[in-house]
Amino acid sequence: MKQVNIIKALLILVLLGTVGTVAAQVIHPNAFGAIYTGGFPSNWYKDYVNVKVSVISPSAIAGEKAADAAEVGTGTSQWPGIVYTPIYNQPIVMPASTDSNGCSPFPIGSMTGKIAVIWRGPIGSPCSFTEKAYNAQNAGAIACVIINEYAGAAPFVPGYTAGVGTVTIPVVMISNLDGIAIAAQYALGPVNMTISPWGYGLGSDLGFVPQGASRWQNYATPRNQIISSGNPLPYQGVDGAFIANYGTHDITHAKLTTGVTFTPTGGSTSTIHTDTISTALFTVADSILAMYPPAYDISGITANGVVTVNYSISSDSVDNFPGNNSVSQSFYLTDSLYSKGVYDFTNNRPSASLYEAAGLQSGDNSYIWGNMYYVNKAGSAASRVQWSMSAATDTSGPISAISDIYVYLFKWVEGMNGERVDSFVENGELELVGLGIKSFTGRPADTSGGYFEVSMLDSSGGGIQPLLDASSWYYVATEIPTGYFLGCDGISNTYPRIFGRWENNIVEYGSPVWPADRYTDADAQVNTFGSLMSPAPFGGTYKVDSMIFSSQKGLVPGVAMIVNNTPITDTTHTGGGAGVKAVQSFAKFNVYPNPTSDNINVAITLDNSANVTYTILDGHARKISTETHNSVTSETYTYNTNNLASGNYYIIVHAGSKEMFRKFTVIKK
Repeated sequence: MKQVNIIKALLILVLLGTVGTVAAQVIHPNAFGAIYTGGFPSNWYKDYVNVKVSVISPSAIAGEKAADAAEVGTGTSQWPGIVYTPIYNQPIVMPASTDSNGCSPFPIGSMTGKIAVIWRGPIGSPCSFTEKAYNAQNAGAIACVIINEYAGAAPFVPGYTAGVGTVTIPVVMISNLDGIAIAAQYALGPVNMTISPWGYGLGSDLGFVPQGASRWQNYATPRNQIISSGNPLPYQGVDGAFIANYGTHDITHAKLTTGVTFTPTGGSTSTIHTDTISTALFTVADSILAMYPPAYDISGITANGVVTVNYSISSDSVDNFPGNNSVSQSFYLTDSLYSKGVYDFTNNRPSASLYEAAGLQSGDNSYIWGNMYYVNKAGSAASRVQWSMSAATDTSGPISAISDIYVYLFKWVEGMNGERVDSFVENGELELVGLGIKSFTGRPADTSGGYFEVSMLDSSGGGIQPLLDASSWYYVATEIPTGYFLGCDGISNTYPRIFGRWENNIVEYGSPVWPADRYTDADAQVNTFGSLMSPAPFGGTYKVDSMIFSSQKGLVPGVAMIVNNTPITDTTHTGGGAGVKAVQSFAKFNVYPNPTSDNINVAITLDNSANVTYTILDGHARKISTETHNSVTSETYTYNTNNLASGNYYIIVHAGSKEMFRKFTVIKK
């Protein structure tokens, strides 16, 4: 167990000139303030809790809801933002169905003293979030809660639109599923809600930090990767959690209890693991604890099914708000699926309820983002990759602005190209071993916000699926062009598990792309060309809390990998059967000189004339260059490498419906 944020809390107290103990814990004393000298926001406690939206009554839907609050802005972004004082146990009001989106002025006084709950409305809704909030405010509402309209969608920070009017009431968004439940209950009778920046002013109030419980390595993993003689480290259970003392009193003997059950497909549930951990004193002064029982394995499981981890917290005191004292999470053992984010088994695709871009993009500054998956046992091949993406301004219209999307399979090779053996993914340590290309040209049925799938091939392009090695990490990532967002599950948070590993001197890999605050584009890793790549959790100049907790919530890419457990192991043959010799996609494909210092040449000959695209990646999963030549049958393409640092690079050649790739090395004289 580790008590977190002590040093930071003391630093912030110095910055703010705050001393003494907490008199009333409805706002944590260190939740707001100046900017930390390291460049990261100093609102550490707010960062973990953000804002708490809870239904107080009726009991049928009582409890905390997934929420994101509008942030204080500057210049033209003048949201009121932070909820400085709680709005406790107040009735909600939902507009009539004729204007449930809140795009027209409501009758004056119709919402006085109530919390307005309004639907987001579809893309292209005639009004902005700001107009909705402004209309609710003018009708007397004390807060505006916006329900995300899209099925299963997660909340996100509502954007501000200038020129509407000054909004002074708090504005938050809640998830689609929570909103549906609230709307259904409201149709039956009154609903009371609380919006709080920390606690509810109660004496004894112990609770989980929202999305603060550790999840499994993946949401779905092939069961044959869990071996009977004991799990490897990446597949061990790490059932710790961040818990908070939201009350006004110190807590004695705060205890975290975990119970793990397994339900085989078509079978009955059994308990496979239990554990507890406790602390003697949990004060209101430093009110977040990271509690981590020992790791464990589930190697005794011999069938596919679902594993559920049930968390609960308790103490010597009777909790005055028990609605946040338990959480439950599940993960699945399957035949052939790797998915770090939530997976929709009904529709056989990754869930995508939040669409995110990596920050500042311009020109051809596309970015590559995905998930790290650990392969424990060899014998399978990467068959297909699934993902979802949307245009920045649309999640329903046709995709027409792009032609092709590349999907990459990189193997992480520690120490490759002379890099340090230090457990961190560094430049030069990613080896491209598989590639898939999704073409959108001439396909008007492809829509923004849709789900896509590609088959993966090795470097020959001749129909061979890339084999996966034992005891290896693979980065499965899709290239997202400027103006498009990658679908994330909107629910998961890899931070608690990675933090627990880090505190036990074990490096584990999530899928972060922001070590800092994604809402302000501060230090997005893909925007800092020399920084660690996105799969690296901590390390280098980035320490434990340099990944902001709230910036990882829901930020797990919906990029899933499906493997073939019975691939052709003789790579001189294709899937067409024994005796069918694999041939490379091009009649000629030579890359020289290799290694090089000044130029790299690619000589190709095709069977038929085609448009050819040359793409260069570095060993850090970043695109260096792309160039297209029209109507090519045979040519030699030359790329000047003078501006490239020493290291490994990859040249990908896409011609018509065929593609090949090769590694080359740059050595500076």
